Amino acid sequence: MQEIARWDLNRLYLNEDILFPILELKEQYFVTKDVEILSKLIQAIEKAEYYLYCQSVEESVSSDLTKLTVKVKELKSEVQQVIKHNEVETSDNTKLIKDELNAWENMYIQLRDRIEIAHNNKQLSFGQANNIAMNSDNEKERLEVFELLTSTLYKEKGNCLA
Repeated sequence: MQEIARWDLNRLYLNEDILFPILELKEQYFVTKDVEILSKLIQAIEKAEYYLYCQSVEESVSSDLTKLTVKVKELKSEVQQVIKHNEVETSDNTKLIKDELNAWENMYIQLRDRIEIAHNNKQLSFGQANNIAMNSDNEKERLEVFELLTSTLYKEKGNCLA
């Protein structure tokens, strides 16, 4: 009769408490909020679940094994809650950043629409002045308009901050 194949579970946990690495990583994560530690925590929980599953298949289910399984499931649930909280927090931060960028864009548009520069007895809009300052073939004109545009923007910056 052939011997039933068995997993070598001793390689997973060499006489150590299976909860210790999980609890240690959990504590480290709550102190640092480091995503790499969170990833290691998830891996440690998966390893423990795998180990406990294999134990339950190979042996009769003991109360110690049941307690460990329940504890690992509780820890897994805690980590899932942390991940959900992080997703909500990230979503909120993303919305806040988008709102801030929209506000800056609106201020820029208002400033752009308001700025006019006098050059060669003509009033140039911001767009016209910017185009000349960046693209004119006449280097002297390009530098003049660039200087006018820069000084006007500095004046407006001072007005906005005042």
